[in-house]
Amino acid sequence: MVNIAAYAKFIVAVVGAGVTSALGFVSQGTPAFMWLTIASSVLTAIGVYFVPNASLSDSTPGRHEATGDTAQ
Repeated sequence: MVNIAAYAKFIVAVVGAGVTSALGFVSQGTPAFMWLTIASSVLTAIGVYFVPNASLSDSTPGRHEATGDTAQ
């Protein structure tokens, strides 16, 4: 089973990009839609920043790539 929480940032980014690009297609150059597009871009960036990713396997500590030490 796929741990969907491990891909949370990616999901937020894709949804935000989809909403932002959809607003760009329907905008017709009106100031209201331009402001909605800007707001959507900013909210997407904030969402990606604040949404944490869960690790792929929370029960198994990872190994550090450089030293091979296990995470404490």
